[in-house]
Amino acid sequence: MFSWINKPNLYTLGWCIYFYQGILFPDGFVAIKLMMVVLLVVSLYYVFIANTQYKIPAYLMGLNALLSLFTVYGLYLIIIPYDYNPVPGSEFLKQIYVSLLPIYAFYVFSKEGRINEKSVQIWAIFFITLTIVYYFASERTLLRNAILAKINKTEFTNNIGYLFTALIPLSLFFKKRVLLLYVILGTCFVFTIMAMKRGAIIIGVICIMLVLWNALKTSNIKTKISIMILLFILFVVGAKFVEYKMETSDYFINRIEQTSEGNASGRDRLFSAYLNYFLDDASPSQFFLGSGANYTMQMIGYAHNDWLEIAVNHGLLGVLCFIFYWSMFAKTAWVGRLKKTESLVMQIVFIDFFLRTFFSMSYREMHVVSQLILGYSLTKEIRDEQVIYSNHTV
Repeated sequence: MFSWINKPNLYTLGWCIYFYQGILFPDGFVAIKLMMVVLLVVSLYYVFIANTQYKIPAYLMGLNALLSLFTVYGLYLIIIPYDYNPVPGSEFLKQIYVSLLPIYAFYVFSKEGRINEKSVQIWAIFFITLTIVYYFASERTLLRNAILAKINKTEFTNNIGYLFTALIPLSLFFKKRVLLLYVILGTCFVFTIMAMKRGAIIIGVICIMLVLWNALKTSNIKTKISIMILLFILFVVGAKFVEYKMETSDYFINRIEQTSEGNASGRDRLFSAYLNYFLDDASPSQFFLGSGANYTMQMIGYAHNDWLEIAVNHGLLGVLCFIFYWSMFAKTAWVGRLKKTESLVMQIVFIDFFLRTFFSMSYREMHVVSQLILGYSLTKEIRDEQVIYSNHTV
């Protein structure tokens, strides 16, 4: 009866409570903050275990380098803070660690056999259901805030659109339940459109097309026909949904017009300012080593482009480290010895987050959904990698 009460499930549930604040518990609840600290301590333990007890795959090598860079710069900011410091070094490190450290824990859990495909499927249904509830709760919050601010607005751009793109790879773990796979894809597509986040829509369409192309390429004739019928149904439903939004939503039409006119919501000015600073205004030491963690917050704010954010904050050293991270990610996804399903999963996660680097944030906003997917999929890469030093428990 209580077989589900184990370390991996409790760990995953803990991060769900944290990431889905506002649904399971109120935002900023003190107990959640304390739980987050405990989860980070546990995550640090598994960083150590992954790096000492296993021959880690290429992706984790790249992640080690990136985390080392951020840790050094974050600690320096804690020791020597800026005079004006809207985001302290502790917050900088917290954002990074919450986003990236759990991957190691899920990797170790999967290597130990405590996370398998069945458990991933169960969590997938939970994630999808919770994210849909989270979306509507977020919409209510946005509407309430607009009413309080006396803004006459009933439709909004919702950042949760990116969370639905992160759910897309979960569909691949239902490859033997084709109908459920396409229901998940259709759900992700519809809610990504509803969120009206243009970057998320672009990413979602690309990732869904990759899943569908792979399904057609690897199927027999009978399955191809079934897939084409399902695709036609999805296309009709999607077209009708877009048509409905065009007829009933002025905000939806406005977002389309903004996109066609090249309106980047002010990001073009941000990009220009940070690129000019890095190339023209930075001193030699700032060019090579950066101006410090979160230095963009001393200027205009987050760059909404990871490459420029890292260039300003961490200099050429950071950019090279970021390139190394993505090269190790790509090597694992396309060249590594992964099973077909996990290889495609890694490719979709790569495309999702790599595209985010150009108009959003990737390394600071990895959700428990993607952390679990990555940690599990990475265990399918290398065989006989465990080096036994001692038995370990948490």
